[in-house]
Amino acid sequence: AAAARPALVAGTGGFAGPWVRRLPLARDSKPCRPAARRWLVVGGSLHPRSREQLERCEWPRAAWPWQDLPDSPWVLLAPPPLLGAPLEAAARIGEAAAAACRRSGADGLVIFGGDTARAVLGALGERAVEPCGELLAGIPLSRLPATGLWLVSKAGGFGPPEVLTLIRRELERGR
Repeated sequence: AAAARPALVAGTGGFAGPWVRRLPLARDSKPCRPAARRWLVVGGSLHPRSREQLERCEWPRAAWPWQDLPDSPWVLLAPPPLLGAPLEAAARIGEAAAAACRRSGADGLVIFGGDTARAVLGALGERAVEPCGELLAGIPLSRLPATGLWLVSKAGGFGPPEVLTLIRRELERGR
């Protein structure tokens, strides 16, 4: 952080925390509370932990390819496990999720997996993400500037089995 010239830093997550604390960045943040009424949960990660998290959740589930969505404030979009090679599958999931989002009038997305998030945001025409803070430890909350959607993103292999219940509780707290 104190280097006179730009540097590219690569390393473990354990290195990132101390490095970020030394960066000359403002530390004040304004807590944001999404006013979203309808959330789509896009479970595109192939990681077994993500699959378990989706299976444990008993919210309404849309059938692939998500043409008809249940009338519910929280809907699971869990694709079948075999949709092709990983990046090809992510692209198919991204297109289907973006179309479902447009049809449903959703205000927010919860997306499992980095490739899935990239594909969904690309299909929505989003080129930037505005971070708002950490919803839960390791789970960021962001705003998508082009569409105005809220975004909760989670790494595929991250979080406890009941992570969706925790995310929902946190998002609905104080409403």
